[in-house]
Amino acid sequence: MRHFLLVILLMYISVLLYSQPDTWENITANGFNDSAQNTMPEVAVFKSFLYVASAPLGPGTAKLHRSATGNSGDWQEVTPPLQGDKSIHAFGTTMLDSGYIWCGTGSGNGCAIFRSTNGETWLRISERGFGVPGLVGATPHMVLFQGPSDTIPHLYAGGISHGGITPAQVWRIPYTSTDTSAWELVLDFAAIDSSVSIVSYFYVWNNVLYFGTDGSGQLWESSDGVNFTQNMYVGNGFGLPGNFVLSSFEVFNDTMYVTTTNRKGGQLWRSGDMMNWEQVTNNAFGEGSKVSELRSLRVAFNKLWVTAYTEPDSGSTGTPIWRSDDGATFIQSNTNGFGNSDNNGQNAVCIGFGNFEYLAGPNYVSGGQLWRTQMSTGINADLSNSSVNIFPNPVQDYLQISSKNIGVSEVQIYNFSGQMVFSSEYNSEKNLVIQCPETAQGIVFIKVLLDNNDVVYSKVLILNK
Repeated sequence: MRHFLLVILLMYISVLLYSQPDTWENITANGFNDSAQNTMPEVAVFKSFLYVASAPLGPGTAKLHRSATGNSGDWQEVTPPLQGDKSIHAFGTTMLDSGYIWCGTGSGNGCAIFRSTNGETWLRISERGFGVPGLVGATPHMVLFQGPSDTIPHLYAGGISHGGITPAQVWRIPYTSTDTSAWELVLDFAAIDSSVSIVSYFYVWNNVLYFGTDGSGQLWESSDGVNFTQNMYVGNGFGLPGNFVLSSFEVFNDTMYVTTTNRKGGQLWRSGDMMNWEQVTNNAFGEGSKVSELRSLRVAFNKLWVTAYTEPDSGSTGTPIWRSDDGATFIQSNTNGFGNSDNNGQNAVCIGFGNFEYLAGPNYVSGGQLWRTQMSTGINADLSNSSVNIFPNPVQDYLQISSKNIGVSEVQIYNFSGQMVFSSEYNSEKNLVIQCPETAQGIVFIKVLLDNNDVVYSKVLILNK
C-alpha cells in the first residue's frame, strides 16, 4: 500500500503570484571579479565566516571565497590547492575538536575531498575518485554520523559520475583522519542498481542517516551507518516516473522535506514519519518546466527556503527563491532573476548568515551572483536586560537563565546562520537550567520571552564538548 497523499492546492499558487517580494541587495555581480566563474554551486557557514564556492562553465578551475561580514568588497579567496577541479559542490562542517570544514570537488580526473581547521589552509584527504575511475563528482552536504558500533563519528561522502557509466558509491572516514587510505567503501551501486550514478544529498535525522539518488529517485537510510536499505514508502520517485532525482533534504518543524528533479517542474514532498508523504507542490510552485529541479532546502530565521535549477531554454526568466513560515504555504521572496534574465541556470543555493538570507546563483554572461535580504529576527547581540541574567558565557554544557521579577514563558536559541536549534516553553519559571543542544556550538543568540511579553536577547559562546 502506498503512503502518498497528493495535495495540490491552487491557493498556494495564488499566494505566490500576489505576494510582495523581499528587498534584495546585490553583493557581487561578476563571480568575485572573475566573469569566467559563471556559477556559485555551494555555500557554507563555518567559524563565523560565510563561504561561497564558484565554478566556470568552460575551461578553468573552481574558486572559494569567504567573508566575516558578507558585505560587498569584504571577501577573501581561500581556494584549496585544486588541480584543475572545475567545481566545489560539497561542504561538511563540525565544531568537534575546535572545528573542521570539508569540501568536495569535481574533476575529470576524479573527485576529491579536502579538509581544513581554519578555512584557509587545506589538505586533500582522499585519492582522486576514491581510486575509482569515473567518479568525477562529490555528493553535496557531507555529514558526520556515528553508528552504535562506532567509537567516533565518521564523515560520509559520495563519489558520483553524474549520468556517466560508473555507478555511484558511498564512502566514509573517521572524522579526525587525514589518511587517504582510511576511507571505507560502505555502498557500491554497481552491485545494487547500476542505473544510480548520483548520490545526491546526505542528511541525518532522528539518529538515521539518509541519502537520495537518481535512478528514478530513491531514498536510502541506515541506523548504523553501514547497512542501508531503500525506503519502501518513497519507492521510486514517490511513485511518479518523472521524479528521477531526490535532490535535497531539510527538516523543518519536525518534518522532513525532500525536493525532486522533474522536467515538468521540480516537486516538494514532506513527511513527519518517513512513511506517509504529502506533496506540497507538483510543478515548482507554478514555474513548471522552467524549473526542472527544486535545488536547495535551507532553514534560517525560522523559515524554510527553497531555490531552483532553472531552464533558460524552456522560458525561464531568472532564478527564483521561495520561503515559508509553516512549510505548507510558500511565497516567492524575489522577482525572477532579481529583474535580470541573465541570472538564470544551474544550482542556485541559499543560506542564512548574520541577519541576512543569501542566495548564490548563476549568470552565464557576467559571472556568478551573490544576493542577500535582511531578515527581521529580533536578534541583536548588543541588547541586554539587567532583569534577566544569562550565564555562564562562554558555556559548555548547561546554560542558566535567572529572571529577577518576571517569569519566563519561552526560550529560543538560534545558531549563527539564524536557524532555530532549541525552543522550549515554560510555566512562569524564574530560574532555568538548559542543557546546550548538540547542534548549537560556537556563537549563538538567546531569545528569552517573559510573561509580560518583554523579550530579552543575549549572545553566548558555546564551547566544544
